[in-house]
Amino acid sequence: MSSTEVWAARAALFLFASTMPVAETASSTSAASPTRPSRQSTAISSAAVVSGTAAAARSGTPWARAYRAVREQYRAVPRATLISLDERVTPAEIHPARLLHTEEMLAFLCAIGLGLEDAVHVRRRFLQDVFAFTLLIDHRYDRSDETVRAMMQQPVPAPWLAAHPDLDVPYTRAAAELPTLTGDVYFERVVDDAIVLIEHRIRR
Repeated sequence: MSSTEVWAARAALFLFASTMPVAETASSTSAASPTRPSRQSTAISSAAVVSGTAAAARSGTPWARAYRAVREQYRAVPRATLISLDERVTPAEIHPARLLHTEEMLAFLCAIGLGLEDAVHVRRRFLQDVFAFTLLIDHRYDRSDETVRAMMQQPVPAPWLAAHPDLDVPYTRAAAELPTLTGDVYFERVVDDAIVLIEHRIRR
């Protein structure tokens, strides 16, 4: 990673640490701290997370907006997701916002009805979804032509299937013919699935 990429990665990590779904609501409530939402503002946000089961309703929730915001930050520097592997960061170098972000996210998830164990799981899912998508999908998709983009969505690239015409893999061949999605549409499916997970764990 070049020095420019390292600088950009650090900037993205700082932005990530300061991005929270509850922050939007907290900033609109005069009694709320800019870093820690009031109980009232958290309740308003939590109601929005589970306001309906339709994909259209879920797409406008604070959790969906958090997914999109953090994705956009890392999409510009996808290799920032590897900084924990490429560099050694000491505890003293961690910005306090990183710890506050974790606390606020867990508090938000518990406030909408999740137990702490489920909140930790959902937060991990959030990080895995965004980091994996920006590194494995956006990084290549944004730098490829339409042919490569189409192959990225096939279970195996169509040329591989063409090289083995006698192989009995009907589902795989049919899947390769399905309409392709843009990276943004694909990501929205990831976001929708994430909110369905929260709804499921709240209601069980």
